Amino acid sequence: MTPPRRRRRLRFRPREEGRVLRPRVVAAAALITGGLWFVEGLLVGERRWLELLLALALAYNAWRRAVRARAQDEEDGEGDAPAGVEPRRGEAA
Repeated sequence: MTPPRRRRRLRFRPREEGRVLRPRVVAAAALITGGLWFVEGLLVGERRWLELLLALALAYNAWRRAVRARAQDEEDGEGDAPAGVEPRRGEAA
């Protein structure tokens, strides 16, 4: 008989200042939002193509800005850590 698995407790970590949204999260949110609006339009009989395109354009713009910000941070040597935060043990500086 195998022992029961212990669940890891999730620790609350406060959001760091200056952290950008992850591109995958933004893309997933855009797809979910667009899909829900599309289904709602089919169910109600209204077509909200303009709103859908606007939401997708805004999400794409946010995603591109996040990618550019991350690339700029890596180019500047800052990485994901906010200013004044030391890297954890075992991580490269």
